[in-house]
Amino acid sequence: MIASLDEIHRDALAEIATLDTEAALEDFRVRYLGRKGRLTVVSAGMREVAPADVHVVAAGKDEAVLKAAEELSTQLDRLGVAVIFDDRPKVSPGVKFKDAELIGVPTIVTVGRGLADGEIEVKDRATGERRNLAVDTAAEQIREIVTAS
Repeated sequence: MIASLDEIHRDALAEIATLDTEAALEDFRVRYLGRKGRLTVVSAGMREVAPADVHVVAAGKDEAVLKAAEELSTQLDRLGVAVIFDDRPKVSPGVKFKDAELIGVPTIVTVGRGLADGEIEVKDRATGERRNLAVDTAAEQIREIVTAS
């Protein structure tokens, strides 16, 4: 199922709006006992607590970008990857990226400038690593990234 960004955005901003310090954020961190009995704090990028596996951002107003991003989102959904698709037409890419970080989905996929060269960008939020993937094989490669982490 492809989640509605408006729903997630509204819920996330409602929670964030009530917070004004790092100390307040501490109250929302999830902790669990790991395999060795150590208390572990769940990081923002962990898939277990994220609302989706992948956040697809259409970074541009060009119809080809929107179409490619929607097609990729649909392919990922068919492969069993939980997707948030940000296709808001009147929102700048900067706002979309900021929202992607706030929502906390571990993998951000950008469909934008690289599309002209047949590529999309994938960012792993936990490591900050970015890599370009061929559009034709991106859905399968992203599924592999999601299942490996």
